[in-house]
Amino acid sequence: MGHVPSAYKEREMTYGNVSAGGHRSRRRGGIETLGEQAAAGFRPGGGNMVWFSRARILPAVALILIAAEPLDAIAKPISMVLLGQTATLDIRPDPDMPGPRPVEAMLKFLPADLAAATGGPAGLDAALAEVEERAWAAQFQYEDAVKALLTARMRQTPRANENIVEEEIIESLRNGRGSSSAAVSQRLHDQHAALVLVARGLRRALKKPENPIAMHFTVPDMSKELVRSYEVQGFKAIEAYRGFRIIKAAFRSGDPALVARTVSFPLKLNGAPLRAVQNAGQLRQAMPYLMDPKIRKVVAAQSFEELFLRDQGAMFGQGEVWMGPSFPMFQIKSVNFGS
Repeated sequence: MGHVPSAYKEREMTYGNVSAGGHRSRRRGGIETLGEQAAAGFRPGGGNMVWFSRARILPAVALILIAAEPLDAIAKPISMVLLGQTATLDIRPDPDMPGPRPVEAMLKFLPADLAAATGGPAGLDAALAEVEERAWAAQFQYEDAVKALLTARMRQTPRANENIVEEEIIESLRNGRGSSSAAVSQRLHDQHAALVLVARGLRRALKKPENPIAMHFTVPDMSKELVRSYEVQGFKAIEAYRGFRIIKAAFRSGDPALVARTVSFPLKLNGAPLRAVQNAGQLRQAMPYLMDPKIRKVVAAQSFEELFLRDQGAMFGQGEVWMGPSFPMFQIKSVNFGS
């Protein structure tokens, strides 16, 4: 694809390590804003890793340079209810997600249930965690919807230039004109844009970096002892934290395509009729087991600081879910239904 929805860029990365077959191993990475790439330290040719973007970035960069000062000047506090509490946030237009619609108009697309109290911990930190997880889910659901829409359009007009067709689709969604012909994509675009705006406002209120180094998720302050506990096992705490948050976001959504992004195949299912899941297709068959209320409750309740850690990875709950290193983040290695 030539462009990725909402000015987000898809990275296809080639890593410097050589596999056993003698070829450089390749991994398609996540999607992130320009600022998130910079914060994460990705640089062309840097270290033993290079990344190649198939998206044009000059228009986005130009927008950032042109709009930076005026955007700050017109920002004003906005009050909203999040998880049952009222918050007043400094929400500004996001230069990485350009579009003609004002902030107030985009915030109307926030999920309605985001305002309701959950019975869980209150505070802006809890609100930010939920907003970030929902934004991550909406982003990839939106990407998948646009890919499906593009595929359908190309079937209808096979001789058309795919990049131009994609640009037309995305431009239509940015302007809010896709509701009639692409209702699902439009809803996901608008919901994702609204969630990103609120996440940035919450980070600003909490004095956190607006573009987290964990790409989609704000990293909490970690004690030296916690960081060291991962280093002793040969792990990086930041990679574990990113995987931890993505697993929680995917299980919150219940979307098989999102859950597949958190799994290192083959996935072991101990105590289920299907003992091993080899690919995303089989994962759909196993979803009734993975979405067992007990498993989802364990994942939702787990905190990063209280993960049990050993040489093979980290444990949720009493061993119901195990995640382990799978660069650039931790992924699910096994699920145990008899724990």
